Amino acid sequence: MPIFFHSDNIEFKLPQLRLYRKWFKKVIEADKRITGDINIIFTSRNKMLHINKQYLKHNYHTDVITFEFNDGMVISGDIFIGVETVMENSKKLDEAFNTELSRVMIHGILHLLGMEDHGEKGKRSMRKNENKALKILDSIRNEGKV
Repeated sequence: MPIFFHSDNIEFKLPQLRLYRKWFKKVIEADKRITGDINIIFTSRNKMLHINKQYLKHNYHTDVITFEFNDGMVISGDIFIGVETVMENSKKLDEAFNTELSRVMIHGILHLLGMEDHGEKGKRSMRKNENKALKILDSIRNEGKV
């Protein structure tokens, strides 16, 4: 099934779409699941705030919001990415934008896989899984077959 990338309310184009599709599929398959329809939607800070208020009843900015539409073992959903917030966070964390963006995207994929980040234990577990997934991305890049 396809993984789509969209821009909504912002001009943003992710390079190397094949690389990211391959990475997401590898992470999903490592969890013994099947990749369904996944939409990665890059959007503005204001749109993210609107989504956060409307659907999650949270009145604050965030970098990622995930809506899961899984069907059994088939992983599907919409992952909204606040590009401006990712940029701000990358500067605060002294991290390259592409690294922070990759972390945020895989964070959404991990939510689709049922991983949560509530509480300190959940946050530590999520960070550990993000780091593991980022190593998979590095190995795909090092293969050079994308």
